[in-house]
Amino acid sequence: MINDVVYSEENLGTVTSAVNTPGLQPHGGFLSPDEMAIESISKEEDYEKKNSILNNLGNISSTSLGLVFDYLFRLEYYLDRGKPFMDAANNAFSIAYKGAMLSGRYYDLNELFEKLKTYYERRDKNFRNILYTSCKIVNYDTIIRCGIFNSFFRPPTMTTADAELMNRMLHATKEYLKNKNELKFGMEFLAKDFKRIMRSDCDLIADDSLIDFKCLSKKITSKHTLQLIMYYILGIYEEPEIFRNIKYLKIINPKLGLVYSYEISKIDYLKLSLIEEEIMGGTRDLFQSFPFDNNKKIPSE
Repeated sequence: MINDVVYSEENLGTVTSAVNTPGLQPHGGFLSPDEMAIESISKEEDYEKKNSILNNLGNISSTSLGLVFDYLFRLEYYLDRGKPFMDAANNAFSIAYKGAMLSGRYYDLNELFEKLKTYYERRDKNFRNILYTSCKIVNYDTIIRCGIFNSFFRPPTMTTADAELMNRMLHATKEYLKNKNELKFGMEFLAKDFKRIMRSDCDLIADDSLIDFKCLSKKITSKHTLQLIMYYILGIYEEPEIFRNIKYLKIINPKLGLVYSYEISKIDYLKLSLIEEEIMGGTRDLFQSFPFDNNKKIPSE
């Protein structure tokens, strides 16, 4: 039962850290992954099996793989649409860029961008170098996310398996999303109307879908679905014109080749209201009238 959970008033940090709080959800979670529709991201036969073999032969960690995949997907999206490389890199690696500016290391980061540009021009021969350099760039994220910078950080040696796995993941995800009209990356939420949640950002909005990337070797859990619901609630507060048109919550796992999807209108509004008020500390009680009628006026600030 939902009411069996007792919530404290402590600040839970960002959405990513909040969902790992013990006892935050009732047994089974607010949205079980078993309730989500599942489809394949690729038509290729044995896509998951081939990726699993490559993953076992690689050196890159799951965390680094996920971050680098997210940023390289953004970078290639901008490049495919004709954006100059340095502009595309600054947008794709925006958190790293902010970290470098904050710490006075912009010129160091710019050198890495120049290397990345050179490698992209010879991509068929140097994708391992692309991965290695991207891991070094992602290290600047820690300045924003954790307030520290590891100047001694050295990524592991990238193998041919790492490079092929990343290529396969990028290609499959591009193919899956190629018919979407517009992709919006990394929308940032200030969370100013929430007592228990700090500033956070989501991965992607594609037309009527809010999407989170998870490069996992295992199935998703209720922590991952809660994370997506919390992004949705933040979006309703801060970008209502966009998020009232969101119909689906989706998790894309390009490593396993799976896309999990759930229609938002099927979520019990009592659960949304509880997450909004008790877990996140929301102050505006927007979900008492859920599902929304888009013909009605958006609630005022």
